[in-house]
Amino acid sequence: MSKKIKTTSQQLTRLFLSLFIILLLLVNLTFAAISITFIYNNAHQQAEEVIDTVRDNISDHDDHKNKKEWKLFLNAYLARQSNDAIAVKTPKGKTVYSEDGEELFKKTRGRGNFNHVVFLNNSAYYFQTEQEDKYQISVILNVNDLFTLITHLLLAIIILNLLAIIFSIPLIKRFSKKWSQPLEKIDQDIAAIENQRISKKEVFVPQEPAEIRHLAQSFNDLLEYQEQAIKREQQFVTDASHELKTPIAAILGHINLIKRRVKDLPDIIAKSLKYIDSESGRMEVLVNELLELGRAKKQHQTIESIDLVSVIYKESQIIDQEYHCSIDL
Repeated sequence: MSKKIKTTSQQLTRLFLSLFIILLLLVNLTFAAISITFIYNNAHQQAEEVIDTVRDNISDHDDHKNKKEWKLFLNAYLARQSNDAIAVKTPKGKTVYSEDGEELFKKTRGRGNFNHVVFLNNSAYYFQTEQEDKYQISVILNVNDLFTLITHLLLAIIILNLLAIIFSIPLIKRFSKKWSQPLEKIDQDIAAIENQRISKKEVFVPQEPAEIRHLAQSFNDLLEYQEQAIKREQQFVTDASHELKTPIAAILGHINLIKRRVKDLPDIIAKSLKYIDSESGRMEVLVNELLELGRAKKQHQTIESIDLVSVIYKESQIIDQEYHCSIDL
């Protein structure tokens, strides 16, 4: 089964649609990368601010606080609406947590993280620890809201991209067909020339694009050259037939003359044979010249000039003898 050949319009549609999809994919990937980078930088900045604030407000005598006091102290630096947590390890080795912070730190402890990002119970957390003098301050920030927002934006963009692809298909087809119209018109003209449906053998020459315009012009030049070559061949056959017809007619005439008058005028045989021999030699010369001319056209040989006056004089003598007429030169 032969494979169906695609048209130029179909190939252009497929190419432009593929490029459009690749462009949208690159835009989406770029947006996702920028969004993730923004989330990470924002979480890192918030964690640094919380750690710096706790570090600036902590002192050596705070080591004597009880857990309740530490909890109240650490809760002051957390956003109430976020599921964040702070842990501080005192110089005495005691670890204190903010409200519900101990449970969150236990859940995240031992879990693998990707560049300080931990995923727990379908939520994303940013984890960071810094050592400040004798205190070790750890912060966990819930960045799931930002991830959710970015995810919703990505889904919205993907849906918009799908709609853009669906609505762009007819537009791309329309433009592809418009751009391929010159080629289709040239193809139709070539088919019409092959089927001899048009008298003027010429294809449509578009104004643009330049490559197709040059192609059509070159094809028209080739058609014109072929037309001239066919006319030259036809003229060559006509001239050759005309040139060969004269000696053949003379030979046949003398043969018929011998048949009719051989008994009455026996002397006519010698004269007729002389004419037959002369015309046969002339026809041989014509055939050789035609063959030489044909080889010269094929091999692009240089044809030497001849004395046309002597040729005309010789031909006039032959005509004078055959048709008994007077020719003035």
